[in-house]
Amino acid sequence: MRISIYNVKDEPIGCGGMGQVYLGTDSKGNLVAIKEMLAQYVTDSHLRARFHQEVEILNRLEHPSIVRMYGSFEERGNLYLVMEYVEGETIEQYVKRHGATHEDEVIRMLCEILSALGYAHQQGYVHRDIKPSNIMVRPQGDICLLDFGIAKDVNNSGLTVGQITIGTDGYMSPEQAEGYNIDCRSDIYSLGCVLFYMLTGRHAIQKQSNDYATRMTIITNDFPPAKHYNPHISDNIQRILDRATNKNMLQRFQSCREFELELSSSKTTVSENNFHENSISIGKQNCDIVVQHPKVSRYHADIAKISVTRRSYYRFTDRSTNGTVINGEKVHNRQIDITYWNGLPGNTWKPPTILLAGEIELKWEAIEEAFKKKQNAAPPAPASRTSPPSPPPPVYEPQSAAGWLVAIYIFAVLGGLLGLAFGILIYNSKVTFADGKKAPKYKQSHRSAALMGAILSAVSMIIWKFAINS
Repeated sequence: MRISIYNVKDEPIGCGGMGQVYLGTDSKGNLVAIKEMLAQYVTDSHLRARFHQEVEILNRLEHPSIVRMYGSFEERGNLYLVMEYVEGETIEQYVKRHGATHEDEVIRMLCEILSALGYAHQQGYVHRDIKPSNIMVRPQGDICLLDFGIAKDVNNSGLTVGQITIGTDGYMSPEQAEGYNIDCRSDIYSLGCVLFYMLTGRHAIQKQSNDYATRMTIITNDFPPAKHYNPHISDNIQRILDRATNKNMLQRFQSCREFELELSSSKTTVSENNFHENSISIGKQNCDIVVQHPKVSRYHADIAKISVTRRSYYRFTDRSTNGTVINGEKVHNRQIDITYWNGLPGNTWKPPTILLAGEIELKWEAIEEAFKKKQNAAPPAPASRTSPPSPPPPVYEPQSAAGWLVAIYIFAVLGGLLGLAFGILIYNSKVTFADGKKAPKYKQSHRSAALMGAILSAVSMIIWKFAINS
């Protein structure tokens, strides 16, 4: 179909609450993204003003990591915004495909985002909707910040939203969730949530059954430590994350530049303590180890030999279509570490059993031989050392305690001691990870309900006691 001077694909490439985005080409064949605001919303004067504010903001922002705007127009009762078409995938898509991202790569990406966001703040704009789906990763790895549709011009108090709290649940700051006035530090908090997502592969604030419950979680609950879900995160990065997501905006980074400098200095520390020695590839053709079998993928996997302070290990990364079984564990499109020296005296090591596609055995002698050939053929290693990617972390989702809650409240009404005991048990139950870290076993809302049930049980017991005695 055709919109104004642009040839546009019939199906939108993205949809939002008030419109959609189409991929089009201009008269010279250049790709553009066309954001359409539907007619039923154009008649709303407030939403129309917000659309024109986005146009004005993007017209004023010129930064390599912020999407460029080419123009805007109105046609057949719809408003259109023509922008640069950004190839690649969102951070949300990137993390879903790759899993938790290694610290060095996260730091690189976040520094680019902070550069763009800091520039926008200097121009007087607060984004207000920083989240993984609004940040693009271009094919070459560069970052691009999108969607200034609900951005705030701190120099213009004329455009307000009444009692509506703008932002995406789970990524808005506590002050934003409470409806208070916000500034650049709200974006810094949201970007801290993005940092958590990239490091762990999960959202820091899980969406609740309704918006009010989600916002109360943001306001009242402690921000979860990322190291609970990814024990490979350095203490320095955890410290930076804690500061970025501090509920008290006075305790956060006060500017994007301050945040960026902390991250940049952290990268040096991380890189000095880790180095990647060598790696080999395994597959059907053009690999260091060639395995001619119909079930083996063309590029099935690679193995890296890594040393990190007082620990050495192999990192097996499966890239195949049908997976690999290592010592009985299925590994498919993810990494697994195989430790062969842990810095302790008397360390003994037994090579793992590796079955490509679950049935073709890969002999460890072949792996060692491939590493020797690679090492003999490789030029001398450079003095600088780069850190390897971290393996995907153990992700724990808190369990439901619905059945226990029913029992607790039945006992509570009857004044039973069991209601008190079960309530305290559910509230205090934890799971222990391999590194010794602990996390609550059950959902926060269910733990709170269990605690209330325990209190109700105690009160009920007292009431029943007086009733019986009288």
